[in-house]
Amino acid sequence: MSILKSNPTTLDMSELLDEWHTSIRNYEVDSSDSLNKSIEHSILSFSDTCHRDIILTYLIVKARYLLLKGNRKESIKVLQEARAKMVDSDEYYLFYYHFIEGMQLKDIREYHNALEQYKKARVYESAVDDSFELADFQYKLATIYWQLDYCHSSLELLKQVYEVYEEYSEIKLADCLLLMGLNNADLGLFNDAEEKYHSALIYANEHNDIDLIGSLYLNLGLLYSQQGMSPEAITYLEKSVKEHPEHKEVIKSLYRLTKELYICDKIEEAKEYLDSGTQLAARTNDTEYIHKFSILTESKVQSDNFETKLQLAADYFSSTQKLDLLVECYEMLGNYHQKKNDLTKATEYFRLTIENFKALNNRRVNI
Repeated sequence: MSILKSNPTTLDMSELLDEWHTSIRNYEVDSSDSLNKSIEHSILSFSDTCHRDIILTYLIVKARYLLLKGNRKESIKVLQEARAKMVDSDEYYLFYYHFIEGMQLKDIREYHNALEQYKKARVYESAVDDSFELADFQYKLATIYWQLDYCHSSLELLKQVYEVYEEYSEIKLADCLLLMGLNNADLGLFNDAEEKYHSALIYANEHNDIDLIGSLYLNLGLLYSQQGMSPEAITYLEKSVKEHPEHKEVIKSLYRLTKELYICDKIEEAKEYLDSGTQLAARTNDTEYIHKFSILTESKVQSDNFETKLQLAADYFSSTQKLDLLVECYEMLGNYHQKKNDLTKATEYFRLTIENFKALNNRRVNI
């Protein structure tokens, strides 16, 4: 690790900022924290007037560091401070401004807005000569494409990313393989997806990456669920929840595990996980999963608020363009009104189901 002198030179600080940025990009939290402390004091020796590039770089990296630490509000504030110091010719810094703003938006699942920022960043890609950094950007863009069901667009980017990650980082390569598998699964290429997940799991286990292992168990469970293989799905989903309960996607594991247990008529177990998932969604203020667990509850009990809760969920999924979940809501509402012999409403919801299902499929196959 670089150590700052008591009176750091521009070169000292530039190298230290680069080291800090690399540690953030690689999710090395302890190293990032240590470097942040070193830099916080020493940056006071630099001024906007004489060291504009240093100050701008510091603010950009600081914004990304705050996002890594989960302080999105402060990250936005620091990034806007950096933007106020930029001019139109600052293509290098403008790339990072839009890149990090896209990351901030992705953090709260505003995927369409994030995509717009990433597209703006692409305009300035030529100003960045770091192949690993560009691959990292393209990977994050590919993630957004996948989230929005543009699977072919995502896979095209990932081909480029894979070649770079193969040379630099096994754990990044595992991330890439996972995302390739997710796209393959959405396209119905289940064998390809399974192969990618197991290849990624080898790297994840070698590096003891708990979040990645938990995510891979989750997605293997989802893959088997998509194929109607509930016992196999439950095996991996339970591993995801029980062996790695702190991994970052555990709420997804709880949700899918609950559904599979209901499918297998393991009602009491399902209820336990339903309660755990509902509480976690409320505790973390996760709007998407608050609605998903609410729908799951209503599908089993159909309270007097069934239609209201389903419509609230549908409105949310429509606003966030989560078409797969919107299709599920409309189909449930159609079935509900059909059972009530309200054929006018049932027909309208089935029409919306088909309309959004077609839109979802068009996204997945179009580049």
